[in-house]
Amino acid sequence: MQDEQKSEEYLSSYYLSRIPDEYFNCEMANECVKKDGWYLRFVPDSLKTKDLCKAALKNSIYALEFIPKSFLDKEMINFFTPHIESIRGKKVQNRDESCIACLASILIDLIGE
Repeated sequence: MQDEQKSEEYLSSYYLSRIPDEYFNCEMANECVKKDGWYLRFVPDSLKTKDLCKAALKNSIYALEFIPKSFLDKEMINFFTPHIESIRGKKVQNRDESCIACLASILIDLIGE
């Protein structure tokens, strides 16, 4: 229990932002995106894989910003479909809905859908 708690403490943006790239490893990268997909921003590009990026995106749509463009494909649009459908035809009510709409639009433009 104590080890888990200590691990949780280190999986915070404060600590992750201070880890030099050369000390990051695949296990740390997986743990980061499992806790919060947005933490993909702290994973060095050399450790990012398509599977890791998909896992991050499943966990947080805000991970999109940190996914290398070479990994973006039509399959990733599927992560946005429920979000797009939930706001289609409605006036955007809040910041999250606005972000979802923008992210979906960017992704669709990037892959030429």
